[in-house]
Amino acid sequence: MEKTDESFIGGGTQGSFISYMFSMTDGEKVELINMFQYIILAIIPIILIVRLMKTYIPPVNNKKGSAEVSVELIVQLVILVSVIFLIHKLILFIPTYTKQNYPSIQFFPILLPLLFILFTLDKNMGEKAQLLLQRGLVLVGVNKENFEGADLEEEEKAQAQTSQTVSGQMVGQQMMPPQMSNPGMMEPPVRKSDKQQPQQQYGIQEPFAANDFGGGYSTF
Repeated sequence: MEKTDESFIGGGTQGSFISYMFSMTDGEKVELINMFQYIILAIIPIILIVRLMKTYIPPVNNKKGSAEVSVELIVQLVILVSVIFLIHKLILFIPTYTKQNYPSIQFFPILLPLLFILFTLDKNMGEKAQLLLQRGLVLVGVNKENFEGADLEEEEKAQAQTSQTVSGQMVGQQMMPPQMSNPGMMEPPVRKSDKQQPQQQYGIQEPFAANDFGGGYSTF
């Protein structure tokens, strides 16, 4: 007769699905409560660290050198991992509600997933890493074109077009004629002599009035 090994669970356990999913042993209850306590105690320090990082960590600047960007990225990673380690020790110092200690955690297996999550989700770190990677590929010769310079040129062209558009609108408003700016203004009346002058220049003469030759006295 074969003996079953009780150290293995699942894959043939007796009972229904609901009873299996919602029934917990004492050890599972303790582990679940400790996990909730750990998460609740870690929320406030993590929020403070994220706030400080967004405030004091310099943003990505394409004009900085590769050495300066590398130093910023390395210092940022060292500070972040150190702070996470200290937060973990602080949570372990606080007594648990269940009076049972937390399970031992080794940080070395967690470092690779942590770095992957940081470079994927953290925009600041991801952009700095991409910038260093592009510069390295250009330096080695894999990328023939410097995409960083192309992006800067496109930004400068867009800014120049925007400034030209704004200046053109301002000049157009200043050069607008008065009759366009104030439609209610009337043109000055034109005198009769001004209308007759162009006709006299082309040899067309109109009969003169008697008053134009000395107060009504005729030369004949």
